[in-house]
Amino acid sequence: MRGNKTLSPFSKPVITVARTTFGPRCIICSREPLRSIGTSRLRINSSSTPTVNFSLLEGTPDNSKELKDSTRYDVTCYCPLPYLKIACKCGPDSNCMWIMTENIHVKKVCLCKSGYQEKDGTCVGSCSPNPCQNGGTCVLEEQNVKCQCKSPFYGEYCEKGPCSPNPCQNEGKCKVEGIRFKCECRPSFSGINCEKHPCSSNPCQNDGKCLIEGESFKCECMPPFLGETCEIGPCTSNPCRNDGKCLIDGESFKCECKPPFFGIKCEEDPCSSKPCQNDGKCLIEGESFKCECKPPFLGETCEIGPCTSNPCRNDGKCLIEGESFKCECKPPFFGINCEEGPCTSNPCRNDGKCLIEGESFKCECKPPFFGKNCEEDMIIEGDSGTFLFFFF
Repeated sequence: MRGNKTLSPFSKPVITVARTTFGPRCIICSREPLRSIGTSRLRINSSSTPTVNFSLLEGTPDNSKELKDSTRYDVTCYCPLPYLKIACKCGPDSNCMWIMTENIHVKKVCLCKSGYQEKDGTCVGSCSPNPCQNGGTCVLEEQNVKCQCKSPFYGEYCEKGPCSPNPCQNEGKCKVEGIRFKCECRPSFSGINCEKHPCSSNPCQNDGKCLIEGESFKCECMPPFLGETCEIGPCTSNPCRNDGKCLIDGESFKCECKPPFFGIKCEEDPCSSKPCQNDGKCLIEGESFKCECKPPFLGETCEIGPCTSNPCRNDGKCLIEGESFKCECKPPFFGINCEEGPCTSNPCRNDGKCLIEGESFKCECKPPFFGKNCEEDMIIEGDSGTFLFFFF
C-alpha cells in the first residue's frame, strides 16, 4: 500500500482510495440513500505518481459505483446496501471507511462519534454495556462515565447499598427493602443479622466445643469433663474445704489451700490434731492456734490443772472437782491427798519399819525388839543385873 486518502466531511459520500501496484482501489459507502449525486472529483497525491483525477459515476445494476481515472484504470466502489447504519454496522450516528491491507484484503474501520470507540467492528460508548449496577443510569459527562444511582444505592457504579457488604451472617441471604436490608436466615439462625444461633451464648463450659445440631446444639467435651454442657468435672462437688481453690490436674483435681489449712482437700489445720487438752476450745489464729481453756485449767494447751502436780499420794486418783481436786484413795489410805494410812502414826516402835499389809500394817522390828509394834525386846533388867534372852 502506497497511500490512503479519504473525502470528508461525513455528510458527503466517504471514499477510501488505496494505490497499489495494480492501480488505485476504493470502496464507497454513503450516509444517505443512493441517488444521483453527479460527478465528484478526488485529488490523490502520491510520492510515486503526480496528480490523478477520479470521476465518481452513477448507475450499475448491482448498486455499485465505478471510479475511473485518466490512465483508464477501472476502480469499482461497492456499497451493498443503501444506508450507512446497515452497510457499516458501526452503530447509530457512526460512519466507516474501508481500507486495503498489505495482503490486498478489504478491512472496515469504524469512524465513531465523540465518547465512543470501536470494539469488534462496532462503535461502543463507555456506557455500553451499562457499568452502573442495581438499575443505575449511565450518563456521559465530557466523555467521562457517571452513574445516577437509585436509592438506596450509591458508589461510583452504584455497587454499594444496604446489602453491600453482606451484613447477614452465617450464610444468611440479604434483601433490600426500601432503604434498609432484611436478612433471610438459615434454619436455627436468628437475629437482625442472623447472628444468633444455639451456640451464640457459648453454652459449652470448660472449653467444650459447641456444634449446631438441627435447631439445637451438642457439646463435645474435653476430658475430664462431661454432661450436656460439659459442666461436670472433678471440681463440680467442690471437694476443697475451708475456701480452698479447686484446680483441674489431669483427670483429677488439686486443691490450693489458704493458710493455715493444708491436706489433700484443705481439710487439716492447726486444730486438726486437737492440741487443746481438758476440753479446751481450739481457735485458728493466723497460721497457728490458740486454746480457750475451761476453768480450772490453764496453759498453752490447757495442760495445767489442779491434778497436774499429782497431789494424790499412795496411788490415789486425782479428780477435778469444780476449780479444785479430789483424791480417790486406795485402801487403806485416806485423807485429802491420801496421805494418811495405817503407817501414818508410825506405830512401829524402836525404829521398826511399818509396812502396809492389806488394810492394816505390819512392823519389821530391829533386834532385839519384837511384837506387833516392836514394843518388846529380849533384855530384862533386874536387881541382879541385865539379862539377854535368846529364843530358839
